Parts: sequence; structure tokens; C-alpha cells
Amino acid sequence: MFYISKYFEANRDEYNSRLKVLGDQENAWNDWIAFFLRAVDEQARENATTVRSILDLYNDLKGHVIELTHSQYAVPLLDQMFKHPIFQSSHLLENKGMPSKPMVMTLLNKLRSAGIITTLRTGSGRRAQIFALPQLINLTEGRKVLLTIAPS
Repeated sequence: MFYISKYFEANRDEYNSRLKVLGDQENAWNDWIAFFLRAVDEQARENATTVRSILDLYNDLKGHVIELTHSQYAVPLLDQMFKHPIFQSSHLLENKGMPSKPMVMTLLNKLRSAGIITTLRTGSGRRAQIFALPQLINLTEGRKVLLTIAPS
């Protein structure tokens, strides 16, 4: 996501002062455009860093999940978690190529025990469990939103 407002919010005083002088001062538009382009450049660099971090996380987790589960479903499961880092266990079963519900739950329990995923809501009755991939969520948010649980 390209969130240029983040730069504007961080530089609110300059943003407001540059807007106020548009049309009143010579070169105000050039100064505004330069300010705007700095914002685009900084946000693009930040996004590129985030994308590299996400790819690194995926590659690290891919090897770890394969080693941990010894399952042919490890990569498809990881792919689904990267598509939807907060997910219900039942939604995984809707995807082609996923194993049976008991096998999915076994894989998820291994990932939870290893601290890779965390439970946001336990299931009961017809209410499905909700899991999260905290490392990915924290990376995309740029701050710690969810705690990563230490392996048990």
C-alpha cells in the first residue's frame, strides 16, 4: 500500500505552510512539487524495504514450516497465511489442494506450538478458531500490533 499521508502527517507543519503560500509566493508551486516528490520518494523507499522484509520472512518461514511439519501441504498452507494473515481454520479448507480438516488442524497446532501463529479466538461449537501470523502483521503495520508467542 502506498500511504503518502504518512509522510504528510510526519511533516504536518511544512505541509500546511507550503499549501498556504500556493499562489501567493513566487516558486511556491515548484516548492510544493519538490516537497510532494520527496514524500513519494521516501514512501517508495519505505515500501521497498517492507517488501524485502516480507519476502525474507516468507523464505525464512518456508524452510522452517517445511522442516517443522514434514508435509507436502506446508507451502500451500504458508501461502494461504500470507494471503490472509488473520484467518479462520475453516477458511483454509475451502482452498483447493488443502488436506482434510484433521490434517489442517494438526499442521496449525504444530505452527502454534512453534510460535509461528497465534490464536486470536478459540473455537467452540460452530464458531471457528481464528489464527494470526503475527510476524507478517507486525511487518506490514510497521509496528508491533500482535505479540509473537514463544514456542512451547
